[in-house]
Amino acid sequence: MTEHFGKWTVLKFVPNHARIKGTYAECRCECGKQRIVNYGNLIAGLSKSCGCSRRESNTKHGLRYHPLYQTYRDMLRRCFNPKSSAYADYGERGITVCKRWLGEKGIYNFIKWADNLPDTDKWRPGLSIERMDNNGNYEPDNCYFATWKEQGNNRRSCRYFKYHGKLLTVSEIARINGVKPNILLGRLDRKPYKEVLQWLHSL
Repeated sequence: MTEHFGKWTVLKFVPNHARIKGTYAECRCECGKQRIVNYGNLIAGLSKSCGCSRRESNTKHGLRYHPLYQTYRDMLRRCFNPKSSAYADYGERGITVCKRWLGEKGIYNFIKWADNLPDTDKWRPGLSIERMDNNGNYEPDNCYFATWKEQGNNRRSCRYFKYHGKLLTVSEIARINGVKPNILLGRLDRKPYKEVLQWLHSL
């Protein structure tokens, strides 16, 4: 089945292209030009044409200068672009972006999610997107906005998770449930947060 991404039509896959990590595909643009494109960029909506429609695309969605536009683009690059310096900690680990935030309507849905957050949780200058479960994907139930300092503290016992509707650190959750933080940390490092919650509820 032929795949289409924006103006691109996938002709064939080109594995191990130029010895760069990731999957590449030979594509033909609607204007007739053919290029080899990173397949992850196609899925994420980062590449929609050879460049012939870039000006049209920027005008169409009108969000190029939206405060969250760069946050959105950086999130996609971390997960789908092997050339990104952060790819090893995200895409290579299997961290991805939910389908609702991908494709032509992805940027709209992402901004809509951010706009619908409670006033205290909304984005403001100095904040960037963070995941509550560091092993989880970028999706509405697993994301919030944090300062760089909070992101730096989001390690080991200082990591934040949503617990009974509140953002709490691992140490706080451990104390509430009467378990040692290092035991809880061990489970969080090995298992998805949903499974850890089930374990806590069974205590």
